[in-house]
Amino acid sequence: MRLRDVTRSNCCGSPRERNQSLDPPTSLSLFGVSDDVLYSYDLKDLNKLMYSLNLSNDQKWILKSRRRTLKNRDYAANQRHRQWEKKGGLEFEKDQEYDELELLQEENDKMLNELILLNKKYQALMRFATERNLSLPPGTEADLLSLEKQRTVEHM
Repeated sequence: MRLRDVTRSNCCGSPRERNQSLDPPTSLSLFGVSDDVLYSYDLKDLNKLMYSLNLSNDQKWILKSRRRTLKNRDYAANQRHRQWEKKGGLEFEKDQEYDELELLQEENDKMLNELILLNKKYQALMRFATERNLSLPPGTEADLLSLEKQRTVEHM
């Protein structure tokens, strides 16, 4: 008896039954052993069960093959779910990073505009002080020289 013959005869049912439900049966039974039992029993208990049912070596091979298939499907489904969760989490983090980057860029732009405005005010005060020959605090002479160079370039 082949595995394909066994699973086909036990899982498909009559055409009327197939049309009524699109979901596969939850517990397929091979040689009196359901999928739930195959999946949940550890190998030692499964071997005892197969021995107590007096199954042939071919039938034992079919049951063990079915058990491996069930375990592999479950593992694959769990891996897909983990990857889906990980991807969703990473996309959420990416969106948060983009939002934070946008806020930092806006804050940077505001600071840059404020710096430009303060620089213009500072240069205007420096011009005012030099035009009126007011004493300047120490350290502003270098700024005054650069201001004078700017004026000469602007007038050319």
